[in-house]
Amino acid sequence: MRAYYCLRKRGNNMDFHLNRTVALSQESKYQSLYKWSLQEFDETGKQLGQDQVPWLWSVVFTGTEMTLNQELKLEAKTPLLAQLKLEDHKDEEAPLTTEEREYIRVQLRPGYFADPDSGPLYSMFGTDRTIRSFQLWIYKIEDKAKPERSYAWGSPSYSTEIDFQNETTDDVMLFYLHVSAERFDQYVDMTRKYPPNVVTLRLGMVDGLYSEWSPSISTHKIKVLTNPKDHQLTLPQGSAITPPTLGRIGEFSITFTTRRDLDKPAQQTE
Repeated sequence: MRAYYCLRKRGNNMDFHLNRTVALSQESKYQSLYKWSLQEFDETGKQLGQDQVPWLWSVVFTGTEMTLNQELKLEAKTPLLAQLKLEDHKDEEAPLTTEEREYIRVQLRPGYFADPDSGPLYSMFGTDRTIRSFQLWIYKIEDKAKPERSYAWGSPSYSTEIDFQNETTDDVMLFYLHVSAERFDQYVDMTRKYPPNVVTLRLGMVDGLYSEWSPSISTHKIKVLTNPKDHQLTLPQGSAITPPTLGRIGEFSITFTTRRDLDKPAQQTE
């Protein structure tokens, strides 16, 4: 754990690694452009960087690894305490419950496939660390009545105590896509028979993404706001503004590209 981390606690013995404070400001030099912003400060109260306002333009990610995961879980119905009582042990096997889960996971990096340096740098509010972990999880919707949907989730790095050992989780952003059974089966068939060479994810109007105001539709840096308590966000007293947090995705587009060399006619020679 780095020495400059300032640990903020929030339930379940979770210590978030923050080294900046975050506050909502309703004062703006450019009222015609934005009415409020989020600001970061160092320990002396000096503002770091520019005012951060919601980023509504698109962001692009490229897949770096794609895996198909199929899990099977068998669990005995006999209560654990009964299993521990040797005198109650019987020769016949206890009935089992079966649980199956299937999902596709894609490791991501910001930017386009052809230009790895085209993506912005992402960091959590309250930190100056660059987020390195981005993932897409694709699940099957078993209930045909439920619509397909997508959403985002993330968390700043934190430490927690498990079985008297401290474990640290890095900054992470996850995207979830729940699709119909038919579409999911198509993805599984594609993954097995002709896996894509390139996976491109384009998202638009993602709540919880912020950047300094610019007339451009691209940016070099994006700040991420998850649960305000994770970042110790300070709101002005009586403020009616609720800053958007990571979750809703306005536009979701995923492209699987499979490329193969085609046969070419033999060169004709005189």
